[in-house]
Amino acid sequence: MDGEDLVPCSECDLETYTGFLCLDGGEWLCSACGSKKIVVVKCDCEVDMINLHQAMFNVASKLPLTDKSIAIRLDRAYQIIKEGGYDIDDVGDSTYVIKKASTSLLSDNSHQYLVTKKECNCPDYETARAGLCKHRLAVLILEEMKNVD
Repeated sequence: MDGEDLVPCSECDLETYTGFLCLDGGEWLCSACGSKKIVVVKCDCEVDMINLHQAMFNVASKLPLTDKSIAIRLDRAYQIIKEGGYDIDDVGDSTYVIKKASTSLLSDNSHQYLVTKKECNCPDYETARAGLCKHRLAVLILEEMKNVD
């Protein structure tokens, strides 16, 4: 399943292009409604993508995905990691510098964010529920990937 597939969830009937989290073995879980029901579709994940998806699932299982804003930010966090377009530098101690690759050459670092599991200096951090901006969610997924076998 790629980012352009539209698949309806059996619980909420929403069609989302990235609303399903891949689980090992080609099973997918709806992230739009937080449904724990499994939707089986063909999956062609590579081993590293399976770790990413498992980490995403582990993080998602701790979040109130019925809040659409969190589900959307979680999807964006996943895209930051999966699709690229961002430079993500692990500077140690669970701290990352995340910046859009297209703005990496800006000398003022205006689109560069210092992110930990607990905070981020992006503008969205202040308004996002519990400070769960896409950058923090990406860091939570990256940190969780370290724990996935």
